[in-house]
Amino acid sequence: MKLGGMMPARILIAEDEEHIARLIEFKLRKDGWIAQIAPDGGQASSLLKTEDWDLLVLDIMMPVKDGWQVLRELRASAKNAAIPVLMLTAKGRTERLLAQDPAWGRFELLAKPFDPGTLSAHIRALLGEGA
Repeated sequence: MKLGGMMPARILIAEDEEHIARLIEFKLRKDGWIAQIAPDGGQASSLLKTEDWDLLVLDIMMPVKDGWQVLRELRASAKNAAIPVLMLTAKGRTERLLAQDPAWGRFELLAKPFDPGTLSAHIRALLGEGA
């Protein structure tokens, strides 16, 4: 939930592997957040332009646009530049090197496979909700 007990945070899940996307969606809704899935980078970009989001869970390897392309567009948008991002990666080392570029703005990397509790902890931290 957002600070002050207001509306629950709206979280966009950009993930092309349906079973992973559904697991994330289930966990986020169970934790009290509003979650929506975009099955590829193109749909994620469209939803980011047309709706308001508090956080983006972003897979790196997706069809249409990869996670880095979506993140580049996000950071170039005045409307969305400050949205916190949790990037999901199966590649660890290479992605961590790329992540050191300050132009990407604030985001965290979470390696697949991940524990749902760890996912929630990262999201709470990015939203500034504490433990």
